[in-house]
Amino acid sequence: MTDTAANTKPSTDDERRIANRHVPIDYRATYRFFRSRAASGADKVVQVLYQDDNPALAHARSDAEFRTLERAVSFDGRSVLDIGCGTGRLADRIIDRVGYYFGFDLLAEFVETARASLVERAIPESRYGFAALPCNARSIEMITRRKRFDIVIMSGVSIYLNDEDFLGSLRCLAAAMHSGASLYLRDPIETADARLTLDRFMSNQLSAEYSVIYRGADEYRRAVADAFDASFDIGPLTPMYRDPALNGRWSTRQHYMVITRK
Repeated sequence: MTDTAANTKPSTDDERRIANRHVPIDYRATYRFFRSRAASGADKVVQVLYQDDNPALAHARSDAEFRTLERAVSFDGRSVLDIGCGTGRLADRIIDRVGYYFGFDLLAEFVETARASLVERAIPESRYGFAALPCNARSIEMITRRKRFDIVIMSGVSIYLNDEDFLGSLRCLAAAMHSGASLYLRDPIETADARLTLDRFMSNQLSAEYSVIYRGADEYRRAVADAFDASFDIGPLTPMYRDPALNGRWSTRQHYMVITRK
């Protein structure tokens, strides 16, 4: 799970576009949506970053994020947990530099695509692992209880999580992170409203119903501050794209944040 449908347009069904109210999304609808993405026939980047009518934009955004990620954290020889790994677009790019990589995602089809890519490259199985699991505190606790990670990536995941699961995931990560460990968060931040929920909203571009929660910057920062205490360095919520052409036409803008345990 990883990104926004940039060309989702307002529908006549206005009750499915909910501004400034806390309304939960239905995870069953989310699962159906991602099943449709896996079956779309698009390449592995477009499956998770969308832009079906402009694949070059999806790839440009993926490249831009990776450049940001490289600047934000040091991968060399370290162990990495990728929450919501999707089809493995980041795994492909960091596997040669890390000591160990583990990725998990809600959708088994995405996970198998990610795994197959590393198998095809003959990467030793001892250097990576994958699992099909929901992106929530229970999954994080189970994985981090077995293995210590130096870097955690949670890219484009929070919009698919209801508040209790987003905050619960952050709290679980805070408990699991050791001194020097870093968490990289990247999410689309709502800029026109304090919060915008799309509840089974019809995306014309994707020809599918789309359910997400776009949190505004203040709400996003509050969730982070609730989970991470003074034993962490919390970086600023920073715009992702240096090239404004990579932003969509709508009210969300990609931002990232790095949190490091002192």
